[in-house]
Amino acid sequence: MPIFLFYPHLPDGSASTFVAEAFPNVIAALAHAQKILDEHGSAAEVVVWRDDVMVGRARIGAIPELVVATSGLQYTPQRLGRTVPQ
Repeated sequence: MPIFLFYPHLPDGSASTFVAEAFPNVIAALAHAQKILDEHGSAAEVVVWRDDVMVGRARIGAIPELVVATSGLQYTPQRLGRTVPQ
């Protein structure tokens, strides 16, 4: 299973810690990002990376987003809606 890195970002954009976990796919990793966000009292968002590519993020008050590479380092967020397990 691939290893995903989860960076809880504070409201000022800084991240003082990270979590590394294995998940079968990005959808499962995004569900875990939401769990980290819910449990982290001061984080405004959790950014998810696989290798050197940002694959998604969970933000307070928003549906978790899958980030799809379109070309080079440009990304387009694709909303997952209710497909992410709650």
